[in-house]
Amino acid sequence: MTKYLGYEPNYYDYRIQSISCTACYGYNYTAWSYWFLQSEILTALNVCGDAGVDAFAGSAGGCISMGAFDSMDTFDYSGALARTLEAGVPVTLYYGKTDTACDYVGGMAMASSLEWSGKDKFNAQALRPLEISGVEAGQLKSYGGLTFIQVENAGHMVPLDQPAASAAAMLSILEQL
Repeated sequence: MTKYLGYEPNYYDYRIQSISCTACYGYNYTAWSYWFLQSEILTALNVCGDAGVDAFAGSAGGCISMGAFDSMDTFDYSGALARTLEAGVPVTLYYGKTDTACDYVGGMAMASSLEWSGKDKFNAQALRPLEISGVEAGQLKSYGGLTFIQVENAGHMVPLDQPAASAAAMLSILEQL
């Protein structure tokens, strides 16, 4: 891909060049990481103790080093999502279409393979346009509490790249509660 694009693509959004700096993980998180450390933000998010500093200060970029915490992970995440749906709790999965870390094709494959009572009807649904103010911002399909959204012109940071589409994803959950 580097040869085709002419630059080393960002792992989280292939449209932009990957960068390196102290507070970078392909993106420069410095400005918004310090926003999260404001006392009113920490209070509003109910962040306890130094958790905000651990996650966002300096070069953390929202990540907390936990070593190989999941290297031997055998948890059945798909099973947990299926049980969540069976319990009547809505699940929304949304992906930026230019993200290579969490790609939308794999997300759709995972959503389509969940073993729950609505699987066949969810899979029978066609993708339809996600329109925001008359503009197609992505595509979605939904059935029985499971909503899948793929967002155009967005990478891993959908809320930064396409805030209106991100808000639509959150509303898809809230409207079902």
